[in-house]
Amino acid sequence: MGSYSMPEETTFRSKLPDIDINNRRPLHAYCFERLADFADRPCIIDGASGAVMSYADVDIAARRAAAGLHRLGVGRGQVIMILLRNSPEFVLAFLAASHRGAVATTANPFYTPAEIHKQAAASGARVIVTESCYVDKVRELAQERGVTIVCVDGAPEGCRHFSELLAADERDLPEADIDPDDVVALPYSSGTTGLPKGVMLTHRSLITSVAQQVDGDNPNLYFYEEDVLLCVLPLFHIYSLNSVLLCGLRVGAAILIMRKFEISAMLELVQRYRVTVAPLVPPIVLDFVKSPLVDSYDLSSIRTVMSGAAPMGKELEDKFMAKLPNATLGQVRPPPTPFSPHSYSSVPMNQVHHVRRSTSLCSRPPHTNLTHKFEELNTRRYPTSMFQGYGMTEAGPVLSMCLAFAKEPFPVKSGACGTVVRNAELKIVDPVTGASLGHNQRGEICIRGAQIMKGEIPTPQIAPPKLCSSFRRHYGYLNDPEATRNTIDKEGWLHTGDIGLVDDDDEIFIVDRLKEIIKYKGFQVAPAELEALLITHHDIADAAVVPMKDELAGEVPVAFVVRCNGSQVTEEEIKQYVSKQVEIPERFTYKQIPWTIHHESLTNHTSLRWCSTRGSTRCSSQRPFPRRHPARY
Repeated sequence: MGSYSMPEETTFRSKLPDIDINNRRPLHAYCFERLADFADRPCIIDGASGAVMSYADVDIAARRAAAGLHRLGVGRGQVIMILLRNSPEFVLAFLAASHRGAVATTANPFYTPAEIHKQAAASGARVIVTESCYVDKVRELAQERGVTIVCVDGAPEGCRHFSELLAADERDLPEADIDPDDVVALPYSSGTTGLPKGVMLTHRSLITSVAQQVDGDNPNLYFYEEDVLLCVLPLFHIYSLNSVLLCGLRVGAAILIMRKFEISAMLELVQRYRVTVAPLVPPIVLDFVKSPLVDSYDLSSIRTVMSGAAPMGKELEDKFMAKLPNATLGQVRPPPTPFSPHSYSSVPMNQVHHVRRSTSLCSRPPHTNLTHKFEELNTRRYPTSMFQGYGMTEAGPVLSMCLAFAKEPFPVKSGACGTVVRNAELKIVDPVTGASLGHNQRGEICIRGAQIMKGEIPTPQIAPPKLCSSFRRHYGYLNDPEATRNTIDKEGWLHTGDIGLVDDDDEIFIVDRLKEIIKYKGFQVAPAELEALLITHHDIADAAVVPMKDELAGEVPVAFVVRCNGSQVTEEEIKQYVSKQVEIPERFTYKQIPWTIHHESLTNHTSLRWCSTRGSTRCSSQRPFPRRHPARY
């Protein structure tokens, strides 16, 4: 009898070669490795005030804030909650936690008090950094659990001011014994398929993820120090935190921070600061396409547009690119003549925010011909490209990126979300048998690499405030080993819950979300296809389609739509629009769709709530999958 051997598993890797990633150090040390080269370059630009902080300013302010956290009793492995809109203080608080060896759990300030309480209690937060307008949401929690509230814009009764942290002497900061496998970030997945869960990301995993994007001779994501990155997406979301802030810091780019999105303000800032890279999400892209203000601004400085957090159709992409001058698809290239963002301060130099005792941006001589400089910049036109990627919080977050983002770009295909990132493996598995599949076969997408949240079985439980020591080997979801085991298998593969395929050129295509195929009279209806059709209607801002149990058909699709501002489009008009292009059941129903603050469709949550009231069993899942958004970057 011959010997039997298991069939070889099919895995896919990046077209770019692997690189040596030194992920055995703290995250802040990695991001500021080239501080000597970038010290006097603009790091953070506050779009609201025009204030600028250099890289040296940010570095010393972060170390002072870390010393301030030390004075508040925050030590290695303990948690601070950052409950802020985008701001320089958000950046400083996050970096301070890294310096201290602490953990930053980022929270949406628009959450309800109950949601904030739940996350703060589950994570064991010792300090909450927030704004005075949100203090009432956390005051009761602070009194009950002895949490210190630090406000960035004032000091309401019982709260401390962020300036107290910055007033600490960085020389008093004790050296933290940081292990690269210590948790540094604790974002919470949105809970669209269940309760929100804390995703434990380590120094090692975030360094690996950033390096996969921007390091190497031919980086997958070509950012460089002359870039100005628009940071309008919320930093409490992993997409913006990782692919905008951390990647920007690593390469020495200027990061332009917007506290909130407003189309006219965004266009003004892009024009004023000559933004070169614009990470966006589809709802912002849609506002851009439909706004009559766009043609009034010079946006020719933009060379790269990234879209993430939700799928974006080809038609919307084409409309968006048509709005940009000299737009080209398929290649990303730097400006033909590099220019320095040193000239981007929009306020007099004596008003520039600085925190260093000896040297500040004020010590640099002001530009004597700033007006002429902006006029020169305004005459330039740069080829613009828009490409997509794919990610999820649990993956650190990037799984794949379009290689047209690379310094030396590759040909790409419309509709693809790139190839798997370097230094990682990807496979497609049969959702039923678990067998790995080859090219052009649809199955569940799985990812493995040092960048993902870890899935080891936990050691004996300890209190949540300490995310180090014996707890260091319990990665994955915070205090939820069952959900971790259901997401990461014994071989270290993270199961995304997304259905996709890899074509002959190793390009990844997202087909649908697992277990969301609607069975209508035996026929398969893909929700994503109906959603893509609905969004082409000029009065619909976005849409989500979910199944509803039906005695005759088995299941029928239910569409939840978001009308454009001011639109009065009716259900009947939408039905007529769809029926002209596809066959729809007689009971194809339309309701208003809820959305998360991250602009992510609550498809699964909506499905559960809507269908549960109608006796559907289709919407329940046999295992809790992580957030499943085919996030296109």
